[in-house]
Amino acid sequence: MLWLKSIVYSALFEACFIFGLPLSVAASDRYALWRPSVTVAGVGWLLISFGFGAVVVCIAQFARQGHGTPAPLDPPRRLVRTGPYGVVRNPIYVGALLILLGELLLLGSRALIAYMVLYATIIHLVVVLYEEPTLERLFGSEYTAYRSQVGRWLPRLGRSGRGG
Repeated sequence: MLWLKSIVYSALFEACFIFGLPLSVAASDRYALWRPSVTVAGVGWLLISFGFGAVVVCIAQFARQGHGTPAPLDPPRRLVRTGPYGVVRNPIYVGALLILLGELLLLGSRALIAYMVLYATIIHLVVVLYEEPTLERLFGSEYTAYRSQVGRWLPRLGRSGRGG
């Protein structure tokens, strides 16, 4: 049941905010900033694939290790610190931003740039104002230690020989 809840929540979130809405925004933009070359399109598809793969791996980790979902209504019961979560604290959001960047490279939409900036700003505020305080309250010193070791958005290189 947990796997099904994770898949449904994530599919709805991704379909709406990472694919549907941004592609609708881009479609409303009448003039693309560029037409992608084969190389730019290839990089775009690579970013989309890598971002999507990261999101899928993270969702599986939430269910398997965290015994919960990415949804705020059914959060993990254990702090997930391994895999992509050992590199950055918010790999699902980083994966989503990679997908959006890939879409931007493919479509060259000015409106999609604005959407990405708005999405990144909202996600950052949600993480700082809601998620981090909630995780601190739920997991206490375990989360505090994790937060000091692993970067929020970017890996902390050179610490303990790992990206965190």
